[in-house]
Amino acid sequence: MIIGNKLRRLRKERGWSTHDLAEQAGVSSSLINDLENERDRTVTLSSLKKISDSLNIALVELLPVQSHMGDQSLTTEEKELYHLFHSLNPDQRSALVTFLKTLD
Repeated sequence: MIIGNKLRRLRKERGWSTHDLAEQAGVSSSLINDLENERDRTVTLSSLKKISDSLNIALVELLPVQSHMGDQSLTTEEKELYHLFHSLNPDQRSALVTFLKTLD
């Protein structure tokens, strides 16, 4: 599962250690370490949901683009926009969505 870099970035944005995130999510520190370091490990959907909830993001945001886009191909610009959007904090995302809605 390719979520390690994203998970690490989100955790660090909050100023949390791996132990802090594990405690907030109610999962083990070793799970957080294994995910961040892309170690081959089975992880339950329930654990991923706990992690995403503790980070205050939707579960789908932890997953790679391909895993929730199906076979749909994205252009380079669409991929860039997707990654830029997901690098924003929740307030910035909300402001961007509000702005984009004014362009209709």
